[in-house]
Amino acid sequence: MKICNKCNTECADDMLFCIECGEKFETEAVNTEKAAENVNTVTSSETMGFMEATKVFFKKYVDFNGRASRAEYWWSYLACAIIGFVAGFTILLAPIAVLGLLIPSYAAMVRRLHDTGKSGWWAALGFIGLGIVPLIMCILEGEPGANKYGEKPAK
Repeated sequence: MKICNKCNTECADDMLFCIECGEKFETEAVNTEKAAENVNTVTSSETMGFMEATKVFFKKYVDFNGRASRAEYWWSYLACAIIGFVAGFTILLAPIAVLGLLIPSYAAMVRRLHDTGKSGWWAALGFIGLGIVPLIMCILEGEPGANKYGEKPAK
């Protein structure tokens, strides 16, 4: 088990990112003593993969605080699209999937907007038919370093 230096969450050894906060683990093996000493460093050369991003997406189901990296947001966006596409083949699952993914999708968008330095209220434009505006904002690169919404997320 790996222990995250940022939030002290235990994660599986094969995880590259913490499932709680999205912090990146070192690429070499991490032992619990080293993690407890807070020796790990984050390297920004690798990005979060599909599985890690999806796990973080569902772990932060209704968390509208903090920041989300581009990789985290767009991989979770793809996961929602795949779930919606598959659920669309059945009359019963389609509305359940839409309702089940609506809040976490907006939460991820709000966190992504926070990473770009924008207010999460920009996501509300989606409710009046202008959803393309915050979606384009989610493409922008996040602010370097910390901003008023928190520390820079792991890639």
